[in-house]
Amino acid sequence: MTQLVESGPAATATRFLRSLENGDLAAVKTLIAPEFTMQFPGGVEFADFDALFAWARGRYTGVRKKFERIDATESNDTAIVHVSGTLSGRWLDGDEFSGIRYIDRFDLKAGLIVRQTVWNDMGEAKLKRQAGHGVAIKPADKTSSASGTSGASGA
Repeated sequence: MTQLVESGPAATATRFLRSLENGDLAAVKTLIAPEFTMQFPGGVEFADFDALFAWARGRYTGVRKKFERIDATESNDTAIVHVSGTLSGRWLDGDEFSGIRYIDRFDLKAGLIVRQTVWNDMGEAKLKRQAGHGVAIKPADKTSSASGTSGASGA
């Protein structure tokens, strides 16, 4: 399990994610730059949280991110933070999902988030669910010698 840091760019990114999950827009807005944008799988881009929430309401009733790894690099007044782990939550019909991989990249300048880029396997989970293969993507068997597994797919 990743131990969360108390300060710096990684802490800013994780505070942003938890505040967003909890609907605390006042806290979120203290962590972002005026030019802030976020991009989701499929090239869906937002600069406005009302539009983000409206978009999300058409996909699921709630989502939570489990932090499994946090990496940060800094240079002068810029930083890049990668947060990765798994998603859990509820689809619109009330069924639960879990184990869906994600990676979020945060670009920060002068301590504020200017961009969040999201990659996840939500689209794959939806396809598997529609095909009757369950509601969650289970973690891969790390002992398998199979190759060709790609990264994240669209929401």
